[in-house]
Amino acid sequence: MSIAHPPRSVSRRRWARDLNLIGGAKKYDVSRGTGLVNNQLYVGKIVWNRLRYIRDPDTAKRVSRINPKTEWIVQNVPELRIIDEPLWDAAKSRQGELAIEFAPSIEGMRAAHADRLKAARGNVTCCPAC
Repeated sequence: MSIAHPPRSVSRRRWARDLNLIGGAKKYDVSRGTGLVNNQLYVGKIVWNRLRYIRDPDTAKRVSRINPKTEWIVQNVPELRIIDEPLWDAAKSRQGELAIEFAPSIEGMRAAHADRLKAARGNVTCCPAC
């Protein structure tokens, strides 16, 4: 079994389990979604300064924001490559096709989530002083 290309007959859950048995710095889980497909380290590139972190003043939690691509620092490290370029390009192409195919569903889910948030905020009761 190749790390770069799982057979179609293998479920995502089994694939994640097998990757965990192989070992590595990260634990793989079905819920990781596209994290494996979007990690440029697999094609031998380290990207620095891709994200910046800011504090949300309302929650005091740290949230990430993507920096403009012009500020990214990309370092090529071909010795870390584990996926060849044609496979990477095919995966990115398929990812783009799926994004177009499922765009209406994704937008619908985002709208429904926004509606739920509005409804939840609208049901908050305040004292007369507020």
